[in-house]
Amino acid sequence: MSIALLATFIVADGGLEDRAFADAPPSDGFEYRVVSDSQAILAIEERWPNPVVSYCVDSSALPEGMTAALFDDLVRQGARAVNTLGSTARVVISGPCATPAASGNGVNEVRFQADLSSFVVGEAVGLAQLRIEGGTIIREADVSLELNLPPGSYPETWASSPLCAVSVLGHEFGHTLGFNHSDDIKDLMYTGGPCNIVRFSDTEATMVVTAYAADATSVPVVPQGVQPRLETFVQQSGAVTAWSPMLRWVTSTAGEVAAGSFCGQDLVRGPAVDVCDLPEDELWPRRATGTQTLVRLEAGRTELLRDSGFELIAGTTTVCTTGGCDAGSPMIAGSAFVGPRVSRFAFVLTPAGSGALVTLLNSPYIEPGVSVAHTFTLRIFNPQTSATLGQCTLGPGLSCQQTLNSVPAELAIAVVDGTAVGGVAFETGALASTAAPPSPPPAPGALPFEGTVSRTGGSFVLWSGGSPELAASVPGIRSAWVAVNGQFVGYSFGAPAFVNQRFLTLVGNEIPAGTPVRLVAR
Repeated sequence: MSIALLATFIVADGGLEDRAFADAPPSDGFEYRVVSDSQAILAIEERWPNPVVSYCVDSSALPEGMTAALFDDLVRQGARAVNTLGSTARVVISGPCATPAASGNGVNEVRFQADLSSFVVGEAVGLAQLRIEGGTIIREADVSLELNLPPGSYPETWASSPLCAVSVLGHEFGHTLGFNHSDDIKDLMYTGGPCNIVRFSDTEATMVVTAYAADATSVPVVPQGVQPRLETFVQQSGAVTAWSPMLRWVTSTAGEVAAGSFCGQDLVRGPAVDVCDLPEDELWPRRATGTQTLVRLEAGRTELLRDSGFELIAGTTTVCTTGGCDAGSPMIAGSAFVGPRVSRFAFVLTPAGSGALVTLLNSPYIEPGVSVAHTFTLRIFNPQTSATLGQCTLGPGLSCQQTLNSVPAELAIAVVDGTAVGGVAFETGALASTAAPPSPPPAPGALPFEGTVSRTGGSFVLWSGGSPELAASVPGIRSAWVAVNGQFVGYSFGAPAFVNQRFLTLVGNEIPAGTPVRLVAR
């Protein structure tokens, strides 16, 4: 049986262009540039003289499954990534184009265009074409998505992959601001990256504010009603078929795309494989290096697997839409394959009030003579008391959600398939209802750290516990920095939430007591 296939997964490769080509300057004295450069040092190289730029949407040519209304909605979501960066830069969508789009007509347009790869070396699914005056002034910009996606590409269709469509549109709108490409996979302007980043990074946002000036009315919008959704992606290798798990996010706003990033630890293989800023839908493939063990259980025997046969990851997830990101919250995700019939399932735990939401998925593994897709029951229980907390019977490819009013310190999820029972058990950590409360703040007037602070430059202190904001009252101090995986992550006092999002994701709302902290003065 080919267990290796179980750990593979969709790689959401946007296939973005990676070379620069500029046409010869035409007779009108302008330079027409196709933005698809290979330079990977992020910079804003051209600018609009007026930061508010209007685009129309050309729906005269649409790919399979796409409607004019859906395309307009996706374009507006892509534009929102620009409009909530804290800068004067705005992408305004005026409505349908009066005439079919054409480069060089003085109108800024968004459309589907066939054969984008003819503009670049290699494949392209998105393109930005700029009309430049004097080498630095943008006078016209057109954004295109590939009309005819090649067979076997990702996405297969734009209509079935709205997250990817919005990610590519946001990337191309970034080019129309003057951005080139980035070599940081966390940036929306990274070239050739996954199609599941929909929000500009803090670094990119700062560059836009610097290039176009700050605007206090341009603020991020925190997504509401965020919930996980487990889905399957069918993979075929010879006679073996695997319905691999995919983790997606939905919000309470209909049609809104959302994506997450993850910073956590693989609980099976330990801190050597800690990963931060990992796109949510790649949780499983990135953990493909460990030994996979098929577990065969005897009739009537129960086995809770702790070191083989499954993946288990715990940490913090941050979910973003094009408008903004949430504050981050704990999450546990995993998958397992159990029993002689190879009952394979995936699960995700996220906070829900004082309890947790458990999302379960039947993700079949099919191999002739070994296993077939089949229905089984998943039981959620407390392994210390054997009390059942929830249960779902799932057909192949189906999922369910169970809400736990409280979360024990240890949780088990087991397959009940005939007389064979098996599954996983794990500590719930930060999701446990009995988790330790936040550290109390220092007494009034007391400093939140031990050590001496310089009024110039930086000072290292030993943190006493609590929010980094506790140091904001220290005269002259402007930021606090904590080392995470060998790199310093900063928290700036009084800055907008999106500026400190990376710190809150990697460190949390509170700095643990005993942590060395570098305080930087003005």
